[in-house]
Amino acid sequence: PPAFEPNIWPTVEALAEFGPQVVVPAHCTGWRATHALAAAFPDAFIPGSVGTRYILQSDSG
Repeated sequence: PPAFEPNIWPTVEALAEFGPQVVVPAHCTGWRATHALAAAFPDAFIPGSVGTRYILQSDSG
């Protein structure tokens, strides 16, 4: 496996502490990490792709 692979789950767990409402990995994230993010954040996961635009709004106001 690639040298970075052991970092994927600790990174996903650290990200989970923030409770993200949206997670949009791009191609540079890699497929292993992208699948880990999709599994960990099924309601927040949005597949990223070139040219996609996102409009994010705050819940606070």
